[in-house]
Amino acid sequence: MERVLSPDEKIRRAEEIYLRRVQNGTASRVTRVNVENKRKNTYIKKMCIQFVICLAIYIMFYSIKNSSEIIPQNITNKINEILHYDINIEALQGKINTYIIELNGKTENEKEEKKEGENTLIQETLGVTENLENNENSISDVTEEIQPVEEASSVDQMQIDAEYIKANYSFIKPLEGQITSRFGLRENVEPKYHTGIDIAEDQGTIIYAAMEGTVELVSGEGSYGNHFKITNGEVTTLYAHCKTVYVKEGDYVKQGEKVAEVGETGNATGPHLHFEIIRNGQLVNPDLVLEF
Repeated sequence: MERVLSPDEKIRRAEEIYLRRVQNGTASRVTRVNVENKRKNTYIKKMCIQFVICLAIYIMFYSIKNSSEIIPQNITNKINEILHYDINIEALQGKINTYIIELNGKTENEKEEKKEGENTLIQETLGVTENLENNENSISDVTEEIQPVEEASSVDQMQIDAEYIKANYSFIKPLEGQITSRFGLRENVEPKYHTGIDIAEDQGTIIYAAMEGTVELVSGEGSYGNHFKITNGEVTTLYAHCKTVYVKEGDYVKQGEKVAEVGETGNATGPHLHFEIIRNGQLVNPDLVLEF
C-alpha cells in the first residue's frame, strides 16, 4: 500500500523540487555565460593577432622604403609603385559586370541557335522520312503493277513464239513415253522452275529428232549430263540425260532421224529425256507446240 502523505510533507516535497529546478536553471545560465565569454575572448585574440600581423607588414614595408642602404634602389622603386598603386574598384566591378552580361547574352544566343538547329534537323528528318515512305509506297505500287504486267507479257510472248513455231516449222514428238514433269513451276522438286518436259522411258530407247536442223552443241558436262542441241533458224531444240549421243557438232539431221538413246546421266532420278524448245533465247512450253 502506498503511504498517504500529510499536507506538511507534500509542501516540503514541493519546496525541494522547486529548489532543484532553480539550481539547475542557474547552472545552465552560468554555463551559457561561460561559453559566450569564451567566444568573445577568441574573437578578441584573433583581432589582436590580425592587428599585430598588419602592423608588422606595415613596419616591414616602411623600413624597406626608407632604408636604401640595405635594399637596392630599383626594388625600392617597385615597392613604392605597389604602395602608391591605386586600384579603381568601381571600374573593375563595372568591367566584370559587363563581361558577365555579354557572356550570358552569348549563352542565350547559343541556346537559341542550338534549338533552331535541332528544330531544323527534326523537320528535315521528318521530311526525309515522309519522302522515303512516299517513295516506298510508290515503289510498292509500281512493283505491284509491273509484276502482273511482266508475267502477262512473258506468257503472251511465249504464246506468240509457240504460234510462230507451229506456223513455220514442222515438229514431231522425239519420244513416246510417260510425262513425269511438265514445263513451269513445280513443288518439292529442284529446280523448282522446269525449263522443259520430261518423258520417261526405258534406258536405251531410241530418241528421234523433233525437227530438222544442224547440231549446234554436243556435251557431257553439267546437270544435263550427255546432251545436245539442234538449231534451225530462230528455233533450237535440246535433248538431255542421254545414255548415248549419235550425232556430232556440225551434223545436219533430218526430222525423225535417230539421234540418241534414253539415259539417266547428269542430275536425273531415272531414265528419261529432258526436252526443250527455244526461240531466240526464250524458252517455249513444249505443250504449246506439241500434244504429249
